[in-house]
Amino acid sequence: MTMPSLQGFEFRDGRYHVTEQRRSFGKVTGTMMAGLLDKSRWSTPFTTTAKMLRLYNEDISDKKEVTAGVIMEPKILDYIGALHGDDIYSERKGDHAEWKSDFEDDIFGGHIDGLMPDGTVVEVKTTRNIEDWLNGPPIYYWIQASLYAHFLDSERIIFMVGITDDVTLSDPKSWEPTKHTVARYDVPVIDGFKGMMEEARRIYAETVLKGRTTPVTDNPMDARVSSLLGAQLWGEDDLNEAVLQYKDTQARMDAYKETEQRMSEQREVMDMYLRSHGITEARTAHGMIKKTSYTRHTINTDALKRDGLYDVYIKPTVVESIRINKR
Repeated sequence: MTMPSLQGFEFRDGRYHVTEQRRSFGKVTGTMMAGLLDKSRWSTPFTTTAKMLRLYNEDISDKKEVTAGVIMEPKILDYIGALHGDDIYSERKGDHAEWKSDFEDDIFGGHIDGLMPDGTVVEVKTTRNIEDWLNGPPIYYWIQASLYAHFLDSERIIFMVGITDDVTLSDPKSWEPTKHTVARYDVPVIDGFKGMMEEARRIYAETVLKGRTTPVTDNPMDARVSSLLGAQLWGEDDLNEAVLQYKDTQARMDAYKETEQRMSEQREVMDMYLRSHGITEARTAHGMIKKTSYTRHTINTDALKRDGLYDVYIKPTVVESIRINKR
Protein backbone atom coordinates (compact mmCIF):
# COMPACT_ATOMS: atom_id res chain seq x y z
CA MET A 1 0.00 0.00 0.00
CA THR A 2 1.19 3.49 -0.78
CA MET A 3 1.18 5.84 2.21
CA PRO A 4 1.62 9.35 0.77
CA SER A 5 2.37 12.52 2.69
CA LEU A 6 -0.77 14.51 3.53
CA GLN A 7 0.68 18.00 3.23
CA GLY A 8 3.77 20.11 2.66
CA PHE A 9 4.13 20.00 -1.13
CA GLU A 10 2.75 21.53 -4.30
CA PHE A 11 2.71 20.73 -8.02
CA ARG A 12 4.06 23.21 -10.56
CA ASP A 13 6.13 23.15 -13.73
CA GLY A 14 5.40 19.45 -14.20
CA ARG A 15 6.95 18.31 -10.92
CA TYR A 16 6.28 18.24 -7.18
CA HIS A 17 7.98 20.70 -4.83
CA VAL A 18 8.38 20.41 -1.08
CA THR A 19 7.01 23.52 0.64
CA GLU A 20 7.79 22.76 4.28
CA GLN A 21 11.09 22.46 6.09
CA ARG A 22 12.26 18.86 6.31
CA ARG A 23 14.90 17.60 8.71
CA SER A 24 16.43 15.23 6.20
CA PHE A 25 15.93 13.65 2.83
CA GLY A 26 16.55 10.08 1.80
CA LYS A 27 19.95 9.04 0.49
CA VAL A 28 20.77 7.33 -2.77
CA THR A 29 20.87 3.71 -1.63
CA GLY A 30 21.76 0.75 -3.77
CA THR A 31 18.12 0.12 -4.65
CA MET A 32 17.46 3.83 -5.26
CA MET A 33 20.39 4.47 -7.56
CA ALA A 34 19.10 2.46 -10.52
CA GLY A 35 15.73 4.17 -10.22
CA LEU A 36 17.36 7.60 -10.16
CA LEU A 37 19.26 6.70 -13.35
CA ASP A 38 16.11 5.33 -15.04
CA LYS A 39 17.57 1.84 -15.19
CA SER A 40 15.23 0.10 -12.76
CA ARG A 41 12.46 -2.33 -13.49
CA TRP A 42 10.58 -1.27 -10.38
CA SER A 43 10.87 2.53 -10.24
CA THR A 44 11.50 5.69 -12.25
CA PRO A 45 13.47 8.89 -11.59
CA PHE A 46 10.21 10.58 -10.55
CA THR A 47 9.02 7.87 -8.15
CA THR A 48 12.55 7.58 -6.75
CA THR A 49 12.94 11.31 -6.05
CA ALA A 50 9.39 11.45 -4.62
CA LYS A 51 10.32 8.68 -2.23
CA MET A 52 13.60 10.33 -1.21
CA LEU A 53 11.69 13.55 -0.54
CA ARG A 54 9.42 11.57 1.82
CA LEU A 55 6.37 12.34 -0.29
CA TYR A 56 5.32 8.70 -0.29
CA ASN A 57 6.48 5.28 0.78
CA GLU A 58 5.69 1.96 -0.81
CA ASP A 59 5.15 -0.77 1.78
CA ILE A 60 6.01 -4.13 0.19
CA SER A 61 6.70 -6.03 3.41
CA ASP A 62 3.59 -8.20 3.03
CA LYS A 63 4.38 -9.34 -0.51
CA LYS A 64 5.04 -13.06 -0.66
CA GLU A 65 8.25 -12.57 -2.65
CA VAL A 66 9.62 -10.32 0.09
CA THR A 67 8.53 -12.69 2.86
CA ALA A 68 10.18 -15.60 1.07
CA GLY A 69 13.38 -13.60 0.55
CA VAL A 70 13.68 -12.80 4.26
CA ILE A 71 13.51 -16.52 5.08
CA MET A 72 15.68 -17.77 2.20
CA GLU A 73 18.54 -15.26 2.19
CA PRO A 74 20.17 -16.35 5.50
CA LYS A 75 20.13 -19.92 4.19
CA ILE A 76 21.84 -18.78 1.00
CA LEU A 77 24.54 -16.92 2.96
CA ASP A 78 25.23 -20.03 5.04
CA TYR A 79 25.31 -22.08 1.84
CA ILE A 80 27.94 -19.94 0.11
CA GLY A 81 30.01 -19.89 3.31
CA ALA A 82 29.95 -23.67 3.46
CA LEU A 83 30.96 -23.91 -0.21
CA HIS A 84 34.06 -21.79 0.40
CA GLY A 85 34.77 -22.92 3.93
CA ASP A 86 34.61 -19.24 4.94
CA ASP A 87 32.59 -17.25 7.39
CA ILE A 88 30.55 -14.61 5.56
CA TYR A 89 30.34 -11.30 7.37
CA SER A 90 26.70 -10.23 7.51
CA GLU A 91 24.58 -8.06 9.75
CA ARG A 92 21.25 -8.86 8.15
CA LYS A 93 19.43 -9.19 11.44
CA GLY A 94 16.45 -7.42 12.94
CA ASP A 95 14.24 -4.80 11.37
CA HIS A 96 15.37 -3.59 7.93
CA ALA A 97 14.26 -0.05 8.79
CA GLU A 98 16.72 0.01 11.69
CA TRP A 99 19.80 -0.90 9.66
CA LYS A 100 22.50 1.71 9.40
CA SER A 101 24.52 2.27 6.25
CA ASP A 102 27.69 0.21 5.95
CA PHE A 103 29.60 3.27 4.75
CA GLU A 104 29.62 6.99 5.42
CA ASP A 105 28.71 9.43 2.66
CA ASP A 106 26.59 12.58 2.44
CA ILE A 107 24.59 11.32 -0.53
CA PHE A 108 24.98 7.56 -0.87
CA GLY A 109 24.08 4.82 1.58
CA GLY A 110 23.33 1.13 1.74
CA HIS A 111 23.65 -2.16 3.55
CA ILE A 112 25.45 -5.17 2.09
CA ASP A 113 24.12 -8.70 2.30
CA GLY A 114 27.54 -10.18 2.98
CA LEU A 115 31.28 -9.77 2.64
CA MET A 116 33.85 -12.49 1.95
CA PRO A 117 37.08 -12.51 3.97
CA ASP A 118 38.97 -11.29 0.86
CA GLY A 119 36.64 -8.27 0.56
CA THR A 120 34.40 -9.60 -2.20
CA VAL A 121 30.87 -8.22 -1.87
CA VAL A 122 28.14 -10.84 -1.61
CA GLU A 123 24.69 -9.87 -2.85
CA VAL A 124 21.80 -12.29 -2.34
CA LYS A 125 18.69 -12.28 -4.50
CA THR A 126 15.70 -14.54 -5.04
CA THR A 127 13.76 -14.96 -8.26
CA ARG A 128 11.27 -17.23 -9.91
CA ASN A 129 12.27 -15.86 -13.32
CA ILE A 130 15.83 -17.11 -13.64
CA GLU A 131 15.65 -16.30 -17.36
CA ASP A 132 16.14 -12.67 -16.28
CA TRP A 133 19.68 -13.72 -15.31
CA LEU A 134 20.63 -15.57 -18.50
CA ASN A 135 23.03 -12.79 -19.55
CA GLY A 136 24.27 -12.10 -16.05
CA PRO A 137 22.82 -9.96 -13.27
CA PRO A 138 20.12 -7.47 -14.33
CA ILE A 139 21.55 -3.97 -14.56
CA TYR A 140 19.55 -2.61 -11.62
CA TYR A 141 20.97 -5.25 -9.28
CA TRP A 142 24.46 -4.85 -10.73
CA ILE A 143 24.38 -1.11 -10.06
CA GLN A 144 23.23 -1.77 -6.49
CA ALA A 145 26.07 -4.18 -5.70
CA SER A 146 28.60 -1.98 -7.51
CA LEU A 147 27.72 0.91 -5.19
CA TYR A 148 28.55 -1.24 -2.17
CA ALA A 149 31.74 -2.53 -3.77
CA HIS A 150 32.85 1.01 -4.60
CA PHE A 151 32.61 2.24 -1.03
CA LEU A 152 34.08 -0.93 0.44
CA ASP A 153 37.09 -0.79 -1.93
CA SER A 154 36.17 -4.09 -3.55
CA GLU A 155 36.58 -5.00 -7.20
CA ARG A 156 34.56 -8.22 -7.19
CA ILE A 157 30.93 -9.13 -6.57
CA ILE A 158 29.34 -12.52 -6.01
CA PHE A 159 25.60 -12.77 -6.69
CA MET A 160 23.91 -15.80 -5.15
CA VAL A 161 20.41 -16.20 -6.55
CA GLY A 162 17.85 -18.45 -4.91
CA ILE A 163 15.46 -19.89 -7.49
CA THR A 164 11.86 -19.99 -6.32
CA ASP A 165 8.52 -21.17 -7.64
CA ASP A 166 4.90 -20.96 -6.55
CA VAL A 167 5.37 -23.80 -4.06
CA THR A 168 8.38 -22.09 -2.48
CA LEU A 169 6.57 -18.76 -2.22
CA SER A 170 3.69 -20.49 -0.45
CA ASP A 171 6.01 -22.30 1.97
CA PRO A 172 9.47 -20.65 1.91
CA LYS A 173 10.59 -22.41 5.11
CA SER A 174 10.67 -25.69 3.17
CA TRP A 175 13.16 -24.32 0.62
CA GLU A 176 16.74 -25.52 0.85
CA PRO A 177 19.77 -24.24 -1.12
CA THR A 178 21.41 -26.75 -3.47
CA LYS A 179 23.32 -26.59 -6.74
CA HIS A 180 19.93 -26.88 -8.46
CA THR A 181 18.19 -24.12 -6.53
CA VAL A 182 20.98 -21.53 -6.26
CA ALA A 183 22.73 -19.85 -9.20
CA ARG A 184 26.04 -18.03 -8.72
CA TYR A 185 27.45 -15.11 -10.70
CA ASP A 186 30.97 -13.72 -10.19
CA VAL A 187 31.26 -10.28 -11.75
CA PRO A 188 33.37 -7.12 -11.47
CA VAL A 189 32.02 -3.68 -10.65
CA ILE A 190 29.76 -2.71 -13.55
CA ASP A 191 31.53 -0.95 -16.40
CA GLY A 192 31.24 2.83 -16.27
CA PHE A 193 30.13 2.92 -12.66
CA LYS A 194 32.02 6.08 -11.73
CA GLY A 195 30.17 7.93 -14.47
CA MET A 196 26.89 6.56 -13.12
CA MET A 197 27.79 7.87 -9.68
CA GLU A 198 28.48 11.33 -11.04
CA GLU A 199 25.18 11.32 -12.90
CA ALA A 200 23.36 10.22 -9.74
CA ARG A 201 25.05 13.02 -7.78
CA ARG A 202 23.99 15.54 -10.42
CA ILE A 203 20.35 14.42 -10.46
CA TYR A 204 20.24 14.35 -6.65
CA ALA A 205 21.67 17.87 -6.42
CA GLU A 206 19.21 19.20 -9.03
CA THR A 207 16.17 17.56 -7.48
CA VAL A 208 16.24 16.22 -3.93
CA LEU A 209 18.60 18.82 -2.49
CA LYS A 210 16.42 21.52 -4.06
CA GLY A 211 13.27 19.96 -2.63
CA ARG A 212 11.73 18.90 -5.92
CA THR A 213 11.13 15.74 -7.93
CA THR A 214 12.14 15.08 -11.49
CA PRO A 215 9.32 15.92 -13.95
CA VAL A 216 6.39 13.52 -14.11
CA THR A 217 6.45 11.47 -17.33
CA ASP A 218 3.81 9.36 -19.07
CA ASN A 219 5.26 6.20 -17.51
CA PRO A 220 2.41 4.27 -15.77
CA MET A 221 4.43 4.16 -12.53
CA ASP A 222 4.70 7.96 -12.59
CA ALA A 223 1.00 8.32 -13.32
CA ARG A 224 0.03 6.14 -10.36
CA VAL A 225 2.18 7.93 -7.79
CA SER A 226 1.36 11.36 -9.22
CA SER A 227 -2.37 10.65 -9.01
CA LEU A 228 -2.03 9.72 -5.33
CA LEU A 229 -0.05 12.87 -4.59
CA GLY A 230 -2.26 15.05 -6.75
CA ALA A 231 -5.42 13.88 -4.98
CA GLN A 232 -4.14 15.50 -1.79
CA LEU A 233 -4.10 18.87 -3.55
CA TRP A 234 -7.68 18.64 -4.84
CA GLY A 235 -10.38 21.22 -4.29
CA GLU A 236 -14.10 20.52 -4.23
CA ASP A 237 -14.40 20.77 -8.02
CA ASP A 238 -11.64 18.18 -8.46
CA LEU A 239 -13.41 15.76 -6.16
CA ASN A 240 -16.71 16.31 -8.00
CA GLU A 241 -14.97 15.57 -11.30
CA ALA A 242 -13.42 12.40 -9.86
CA VAL A 243 -16.82 11.16 -8.67
CA LEU A 244 -18.30 11.94 -12.10
CA GLN A 245 -15.57 9.95 -13.84
CA TYR A 246 -15.99 7.10 -11.38
CA LYS A 247 -19.73 6.91 -12.02
CA ASP A 248 -19.12 6.97 -15.78
CA THR A 249 -16.68 4.05 -15.41
CA GLN A 250 -19.19 2.26 -13.18
CA ALA A 251 -21.90 2.65 -15.85
CA ARG A 252 -19.56 1.19 -18.46
CA MET A 253 -18.84 -1.77 -16.20
CA ASP A 254 -22.58 -2.33 -15.62
CA ALA A 255 -23.13 -2.33 -19.38
CA TYR A 256 -20.25 -4.79 -19.78
CA LYS A 257 -21.78 -7.09 -17.15
CA GLU A 258 -25.10 -7.04 -19.00
CA THR A 259 -23.33 -7.90 -22.26
CA GLU A 260 -21.38 -10.66 -20.53
CA GLN A 261 -24.64 -12.09 -19.16
CA ARG A 262 -26.16 -12.16 -22.64
CA MET A 263 -23.08 -13.94 -23.99
CA SER A 264 -23.33 -16.48 -21.19
CA GLU A 265 -26.95 -17.18 -22.10
CA GLN A 266 -26.01 -17.56 -25.77
CA ARG A 267 -23.25 -20.03 -24.87
CA GLU A 268 -25.76 -21.96 -22.78
CA VAL A 269 -28.23 -22.46 -25.64
CA MET A 270 -25.44 -23.46 -28.06
CA ASP A 271 -24.20 -25.96 -25.47
CA MET A 272 -27.72 -27.38 -25.25
CA TYR A 273 -27.77 -27.79 -29.02
CA LEU A 274 -24.50 -29.77 -28.96
CA ARG A 275 -25.68 -31.90 -26.05
CA SER A 276 -29.03 -32.69 -27.64
CA HIS A 277 -27.28 -33.86 -30.83
CA GLY A 278 -24.57 -35.80 -29.01
CA ILE A 279 -21.74 -33.85 -30.63
CA THR A 280 -18.90 -31.62 -29.38
CA GLU A 281 -18.53 -29.36 -32.39
CA ALA A 282 -20.57 -27.95 -35.24
CA ARG A 283 -19.68 -25.90 -38.30
CA THR A 284 -21.89 -22.89 -39.04
CA ALA A 285 -21.95 -20.18 -41.66
CA HIS A 286 -20.43 -17.81 -39.09
CA GLY A 287 -17.76 -20.04 -37.57
CA MET A 288 -17.01 -23.30 -35.81
CA ILE A 289 -18.59 -24.13 -32.43
CA LYS A 290 -16.34 -26.41 -30.40
CA LYS A 291 -16.79 -27.65 -26.85
CA THR A 292 -13.77 -28.47 -24.67
CA SER A 293 -13.39 -29.31 -20.98
CA TYR A 294 -10.75 -29.26 -18.29
CA THR A 295 -10.49 -30.13 -14.61
CA ARG A 296 -10.28 -27.27 -12.12
CA HIS A 297 -8.98 -27.86 -8.60
CA THR A 298 -10.40 -25.86 -5.72
CA ILE A 299 -9.64 -25.79 -2.00
CA ASN A 300 -12.16 -27.50 0.24
CA THR A 301 -12.33 -24.97 3.09
CA ASP A 302 -14.87 -27.06 5.00
CA ALA A 303 -12.42 -29.99 5.09
CA LEU A 304 -9.59 -27.70 6.23
CA LYS A 305 -11.75 -26.41 9.08
CA ARG A 306 -12.79 -29.94 10.02
CA ASP A 307 -9.15 -31.05 10.19
CA GLY A 308 -8.13 -27.98 12.16
CA LEU A 309 -5.87 -26.64 9.39
CA TYR A 310 -7.88 -23.66 8.19
CA ASP A 311 -6.47 -21.18 10.72
CA VAL A 312 -2.93 -22.46 10.08
CA TYR A 313 -2.90 -21.60 6.38
CA ILE A 314 -5.35 -18.72 6.15
CA LYS A 315 -3.82 -15.26 6.56
CA PRO A 316 -6.28 -12.51 7.48
CA THR A 317 -6.04 -9.42 5.29
CA VAL A 318 -7.70 -6.07 5.84
CA VAL A 319 -9.38 -4.93 2.61
CA GLU A 320 -10.45 -1.31 2.28
CA SER A 321 -12.91 -0.15 -0.36
CA ILE A 322 -14.71 3.00 -1.48
CA ARG A 323 -18.29 2.86 -2.74
CA ILE A 324 -20.25 5.64 -4.38
CA ASN A 325 -24.04 5.37 -4.58
CA LYS A 326 -25.53 5.59 -8.07
CA ARG A 327 -28.10 8.20 -6.93
